[in-house]
Amino acid sequence: MGRVSVVQPFARAVWTTYFRFTRAQPGRTSMADARRMGKMELFAHFADKFDMKRTQVRDLFDELNRLSEKELKRSGEFVLPGMCKLVVQKRKAREGRNPATGDAIKIPAKTVVKARIAKQLKDAVLPRK
Repeated sequence: MGRVSVVQPFARAVWTTYFRFTRAQPGRTSMADARRMGKMELFAHFADKFDMKRTQVRDLFDELNRLSEKELKRSGEFVLPGMCKLVVQKRKAREGRNPATGDAIKIPAKTVVKARIAKQLKDAVLPRK
C-alpha cells in the first residue's frame, strides 16, 4: 500500500472548488470568461474570410497602421467608417495631487490620441438602457 499525502485531499478540494466556479455555465457568459482575439487569430480570420494569405492580411494591417499615422500627423483625424474616429488632442498643463503624500504637483501639457467609437458600433455592442 502506498502512502496518501496530506496535501492530496486539500489539493483536490481546492481544484474542485476552482473548477466549479470557473467552468462555463450554459446560457451564462461573462466578459471575464471571454478571451480577446489575438493578432494571429485576427489575421487568420480575415485570411479565411477573403481567401488571402496571412502575410497579405498582415501587410494590409501594416499599411492601415502607416496610413493612420500619416493622416493623424497631417490632419489630426483618421476615420474608420462604422468603427471609430482617431483624434489628436492637446491637453493643457494642470495641477494635480500625489495620491501617496497629498502634495500638489504640476502635470505637464501633452498631446494624446483618442479613439471615438462610432454610434453604430456602440448601439450594436452596448445594451439599451
